[in-house]
Amino acid sequence: MRNAPNLALAWKQLLYYVLTATALLLIWQVVAQWIRADYLPGPAVVLPRLGDMLGTPELWSALGASLLRLAISFGLALAGGIALGLAIGRVPLVRSLVEPLLALSYPIPKAAILPIVMLWFGAGDISQVFVIATTATLPIIYHTADGAGRINERLLWAADSMGSTRPRRLWRVILPATLPEIAAGSRTGIMMGLIVMVTAEMIARNDGIGSLLFIYFDMGQNIDMYALIVLLGAVGLALDMLLRWPMRSLTHWATDQ
Repeated sequence: MRNAPNLALAWKQLLYYVLTATALLLIWQVVAQWIRADYLPGPAVVLPRLGDMLGTPELWSALGASLLRLAISFGLALAGGIALGLAIGRVPLVRSLVEPLLALSYPIPKAAILPIVMLWFGAGDISQVFVIATTATLPIIYHTADGAGRINERLLWAADSMGSTRPRRLWRVILPATLPEIAAGSRTGIMMGLIVMVTAEMIARNDGIGSLLFIYFDMGQNIDMYALIVLLGAVGLALDMLLRWPMRSLTHWATDQ
């Protein structure tokens, strides 16, 4: 019975997305009437072109390379971010040592360090994955640490009183209690990773959507460029929905999710 409200909520959110996207397209079309078509082609031109591009292997090859790169980076970010965030939230010494480093590194644009990383590892996937994973990791660390640090101590006392070992307490109490914050950090992290992924690909110029986007810009193919931007927006929306729904199921008991 619990799945029925979740499904209804998911369809309601999907309806809101569709209505919002429709409104944005209408505004875009109206604004495009007052600006040179070279600078801002309208959706009546861009969307059919996107449909044509979806039938080309060039686009799918670039999209596949980007999504694979993002998937590897986000997997690394989840593993490292959750582990470090739990340590920061539950171990005061780790918090004291690591928090100043995080505060120092967070404001630095991660794409700005890509040229340095490229000097070390070259312009291939390793450099781009490193930068994307670093970007996506930070919000996961912060949210996980915050959630782990705010766990009700009575839950831990109860686990201890029942003879729970530290690994079992971590797995059965701390991690589940932190899941809502992990979910929030993951959604933020994957969006930040997507943004940096495009920037990194535009700089490295190997393959991927970012590289293709820069080629279209460089060649003056403005309609194709706008079509790719629309596609990136759709990819970001899809990724957010793919993360939100399973996370909502895992944290159905949290009233703020």
